[in-house]
Amino acid sequence: MNRKRFGIILLITATVGLPRAQSEASSDTIAFHRYNPETGSQDIYMMDGSGTILAQLTSDSLNESSPAWSPDGQKIAFQVSTPGSSETTIHIMDANGGNASALPISSPPSSELFHPEWLPDGRRIAFTALTPYLDTTANNDVYVVNSDGADLTPVLTGPTDDCCAVWSPDGTKIAFLRNEGGLGVVYLMNSDGTELIGRSGPGGVGPPTWAPDSKSIAVSWTAGPGDSALYSLDVPGTSAVRLTAGSEPYEGLRWSPDGERITFSRGELSGDIHVLTVDSGEETKPY
Repeated sequence: MNRKRFGIILLITATVGLPRAQSEASSDTIAFHRYNPETGSQDIYMMDGSGTILAQLTSDSLNESSPAWSPDGQKIAFQVSTPGSSETTIHIMDANGGNASALPISSPPSSELFHPEWLPDGRRIAFTALTPYLDTTANNDVYVVNSDGADLTPVLTGPTDDCCAVWSPDGTKIAFLRNEGGLGVVYLMNSDGTELIGRSGPGGVGPPTWAPDSKSIAVSWTAGPGDSALYSLDVPGTSAVRLTAGSEPYEGLRWSPDGERITFSRGELSGDIHVLTVDSGEETKPY
């Protein structure tokens, strides 16, 4: 089992990152990755809500993707890989693209580390690792590490195949995906690992994102080709509200800090970015 087994069901390579707190980055500032024809690889950019590119944050022959803002908007965690190689590492840079460096984990659990997410305290980062299990297969497991690379801690490991964990802004809950029979199922649990609740939808599910009030998550459920939609799922996991009509899979979901919008990329080769206003259902495409 590896991260590619989830295929378009999990869509773990998030395209869009929104800051969860206003600081140097405003609530309308979007970090995202896209293919750069000049380097032949993926680079990370930053734009405002109107679609104006503010900065190109990376530019080299490596694939940089899945940007995740720190809660104070000062740092961005992201994943880095060499084209043609399965090795993937987690890096951190300043919000302006400066001081980029690999997360110095002394004994990483795997050579494939991906899907970084900051914890609400701004001091730790969660990530998914492809790790061996019983020397016969490999599962996606979730770990947490300090932003300086110290105190590596397993969160979800063992026979289950888990990825893409995100902590609620209030720090009390964790949402993540579990591979069950080749399909992703979204799970909610307390941050101490208790009260595990799974919720399957009409089909495969993509990585969740938390609303800023910690009362709900947004997920992309895919029932079949051409039949994907965004849903809002309440924290108890008992009620799901469909937010969009069916279309191609939604990737890289991020809820805006004010709770009014969800930003995502939607299954297009160009990786266009869309913004959904939750209350009205209006969808725009600034880039």
